Amino acid sequence: MLCPKCGADAGDFKFCPECGAPMTIEKDKLSEAEPVSETNTESNVTSVETGTSITPNYSEPVSYPEKKPLPKKIIAIVAALAVLIVAVLLVIFSKPNVVKISAEYKGDTSELIKIDEKNKGIIVTGEKKNGKKTELSGWKIENPKELKADETASVVISYKDLKTKLNVKCSTSKALKISASYDGGLENKTVVSKDQIKVIATLKNGEEVDVSKDCLFDPETVTLETDGEYVINVTYTDPVSQDELENKLKLTCSTLSIKSISATYSGKTSAGTLIDENNKDIIVTAELKNGTKKTLDGWKITNPAELKEDSEVTVEITYDKYKCKLKVICSDMSESKYKSLCKSISYDALSRNPGKYEGEYIKVTGTVFQVVSEADNVLEYSVYFIRSNGNLYMVRIDNYGTGTRILEDDTITVWGTFDKIYTYETVRGNANSVPQMTAEYWS
Repeated sequence: MLCPKCGADAGDFKFCPECGAPMTIEKDKLSEAEPVSETNTESNVTSVETGTSITPNYSEPVSYPEKKPLPKKIIAIVAALAVLIVAVLLVIFSKPNVVKISAEYKGDTSELIKIDEKNKGIIVTGEKKNGKKTELSGWKIENPKELKADETASVVISYKDLKTKLNVKCSTSKALKISASYDGGLENKTVVSKDQIKVIATLKNGEEVDVSKDCLFDPETVTLETDGEYVINVTYTDPVSQDELENKLKLTCSTLSIKSISATYSGKTSAGTLIDENNKDIIVTAELKNGTKKTLDGWKITNPAELKEDSEVTVEITYDKYKCKLKVICSDMSESKYKSLCKSISYDALSRNPGKYEGEYIKVTGTVFQVVSEADNVLEYSVYFIRSNGNLYMVRIDNYGTGTRILEDDTITVWGTFDKIYTYETVRGNANSVPQMTAEYWS
């Protein structure tokens, strides 16, 4: 349709695309543009202006206005609007892009496993700008690897323009050595079979695994006998390297033949002590044929004895067919015996060599120079200074409860043991050292 103002072809628009004038249709032209029904060539057409029926003339063809394409300016504007709308929608509805990827492996790490795109144990995770993570698919592996014993396979995983490295350590490891052990009994007649032997393989990766069921044992069974020693050869073939590893398990029967027996005593030696089978301070030891020693139980004493003053006893101990003797000396002595052992050792000798005479039985006769203290109970000693041949001795006497006090200027003889050199301070403030003894008897 032509614009009534500028004459431009406005097509079906209500306004002229060139000048913007409204498109109006003249009634006479409208009648000319009305299409003619082809169903009935004899039908009448009602006039738009007069409302009268007219008969069209079909001898002449009907002409229609030619449609022209839209101007390029309009097309450009529409296209720009469409692009803008699409861009806005993408901004609103599109998800954030992945900015970083990482990978971990949760699959089989045995030897010969392939680390490639088909391995379902590989988990690739993408991290987006907003910090959220999501599991990815469609990733690729540039250099697929196959796991090898004691090695780590490294592959590069790519997703779009992002890459990450994945390291997978093979769990299969080569065995370096084996060790066999047996924790059962070793007594006479004990049967040791291969099922009781534990074999541990030490792998190259540091792990230790039980390979007992995969080993060969030669012999597979042994029966232990007294004094017997046995060797079981253990062989293991490593499935990784096919190396044959060996270890020898040595067993020694704990039941050994006795070579001889001996006895020791560490108990009381006072008078009245009974040396018999019930005395727990007697230790009987067996020397075995292999040179080792073993403490025995179940021994017997054929002649039990009681310790007496100034004497010793000898008892016979038996175990199976073996015998030994045990001698015990009574530590209690009669007064006469004790006094007979005490010697008069010079003051000079005691003062110059106290270590030599410590614990020796000694005898001192002299005059009580000073009573230092008197015992108040049975746990204390009375202490005196005794002058003998012009020399002082400090003497401790257990005389509490005897009823007889020792006084200054008493002449006294004491029998006892030498203790040490005693140093004290005099009334003048000087230090003085004298021999000290503990008396067992005095008169």
